[in-house]
Amino acid sequence: MQPLLLSIIMYRAFTCILLSWWRCLAMWREGQIRQLDKEIKNLKERIQTCKQSVSGKVSPDNVEHLRPQEYSRKMPLGEAPGGAGGGGGGSGTCKWSEEEIEIALDVVRKNGKNYEALANSLDDKTVAQCRNFFTNYKRKLNLPRIIAEYETRTGRKHSRYVRGATDYINDDQGPLGDDQEEGMLPRMGRMGGGHDPQPKRIRLMCGSMMD
Repeated sequence: MQPLLLSIIMYRAFTCILLSWWRCLAMWREGQIRQLDKEIKNLKERIQTCKQSVSGKVSPDNVEHLRPQEYSRKMPLGEAPGGAGGGGGGSGTCKWSEEEIEIALDVVRKNGKNYEALANSLDDKTVAQCRNFFTNYKRKLNLPRIIAEYETRTGRKHSRYVRGATDYINDDQGPLGDDQEEGMLPRMGRMGGGHDPQPKRIRLMCGSMMD
């Protein structure tokens, strides 16, 4: 009987110790989990505070001075960036009116292919828009020929912009006249929608032959 009783007592003692240890372990784990939950909650609050602080500092007015100068102007409503309408092209696309094209041609005759000079002559045009003007209106306004005349007049060597357009520069016609310049401009305003300047040039040529 004594050995059996002793074994029962030892078994109960071992069971109590094991249960106590298990409870302590569970409490420790629960405490760790609670601590981790508390830390996670604190971190989330800090993140939210930082987000509010950063969003309060970032605004269009605060980053405007970081933009490049030629892109700092706001594009008017109704103009799609990157569109091909009007010949502006690229960043800040806008249409070129007949008056602006006349001013641009006058600037090109005096300064050649100078983006900055053209942008300074037109208040609502940026350097990027003027750069795209030389690309989009290159053939329509025969800009390489005007620039070639400027480079020849100033004793400059022909640029690659001029050399690459020799296939449609007509050197036999001589310097550009007023009638030819009006023929290159878009058919709008005083020229009318269906007017073609070609008959005017034919009459001028016939008149010179009769003389």
